[in-house]
Amino acid sequence: MAIESVLKTGWAVVALLTLLASPVVAEDIAAPSEFQRYCALCHGPDGRGVGVVTEGENTRKAADLTQITKRNNGNFPFSKVAGIIWQGGAVAEHKSKLMPSWGAFYGEQVDPIFAKAMVFDLTQYVETLQDK
Repeated sequence: MAIESVLKTGWAVVALLTLLASPVVAEDIAAPSEFQRYCALCHGPDGRGVGVVTEGENTRKAADLTQITKRNNGNFPFSKVAGIIWQGGAVAEHKSKLMPSWGAFYGEQVDPIFAKAMVFDLTQYVETLQDK
């Protein structure tokens, strides 16, 4: 059973690295599709923290993005979430060093202005995922 988990995770990591190596074209990008393309690998398509990389028994679950508002007394901390998306696992309050810096990724793939806009749009999209 453990070898299956390792293989599954290994293939998911290869898939993520392949996607990260793909060029990004600014005109074709919308936050929901970018979430499904990149974020859902760990956070799951519904943002609940179970994606193909994190669904095995021996893997650490990603954050449940649908509970951010609940964990913050009914307020969605927009700037904090945007900072985590921008900086990735380098943010002290983030619990995984595996999350890439999406600000750097989009800045290198397209340009810095687009990177800021994309992180803003992704943050707005995560806000729509909140459980009511």
